[in-house]
Amino acid sequence: FPVTIRSILDRPNPYMSMQDFLVKMVYQRETTANAFAYVKRDFMTNNPVEIYPIPYGSVELKEKNDFVFVKFQFRNGQTMTVPYEDCIHLRKDFNEDDFFGDIGTVPVKNIMDVVTTTDQGVSAAIKNSAVIRWIMRFTQTTRPEVMQEQIDKFIENYLSIGKGAGVAAADSRYELQQVTDKSFVPNSSQMKEYTQRLFSYFGVNDAIVQNKATDDQWIAFYESRLEPIIIQLSNAFTWVFFSKEKRATGNRIIFDSSMLAYLS
Repeated sequence: FPVTIRSILDRPNPYMSMQDFLVKMVYQRETTANAFAYVKRDFMTNNPVEIYPIPYGSVELKEKNDFVFVKFQFRNGQTMTVPYEDCIHLRKDFNEDDFFGDIGTVPVKNIMDVVTTTDQGVSAAIKNSAVIRWIMRFTQTTRPEVMQEQIDKFIENYLSIGKGAGVAAADSRYELQQVTDKSFVPNSSQMKEYTQRLFSYFGVNDAIVQNKATDDQWIAFYESRLEPIIIQLSNAFTWVFFSKEKRATGNRIIFDSSMLAYLS
């Protein structure tokens, strides 16, 4: 390998290692279905000198004089337009669009809505059960400020730590009703089913997520989830670094699983 290719494969740009680069690219591919990196080339030789992942907010393609350009808009409002051929583009679920991968959130959206609603219900139930312990029902018409005064006195005399003596005085102006603690607990079998559906969508399981996979489980995960990414990276980097003539003579850049084995 020429020195420039060696150095870029070790450190694609001055701010990150290849490990950092791969983490950013794979994360973007999994969350947006399209990961882009800009290839900065030497003006004289046209050889790559640096490669930068592009954390875009939105992206669109433009065509001019039979050349395709990519316009990126960043979250700060600035834009950048570069030739598509100067980009590394990793796509996930490449199907309907001619250039872009599909985000594919529809199958999992309903599951996430249920999980979110369940989490919100549990949170509300816990807060309510922790806050409301007694109901004070007044038997007479009472001004709001007097009601609040009686509530404050009851809390001070009987609910404050260290003050409760086990005996409370009766007052004919109100009746006390203790609220039974009925904290909501979601059905464990239903929650397990939701979890399994999410795992199936992302192609993982408990063993993979918790780093307890056996050799057979790891091989299955590698072949279904990691190998397609490795093939994409190999093809993309080969295209960036070698001309058509050099690729025809067998020049290639090959990624292997050691760089991806421990990505989250």
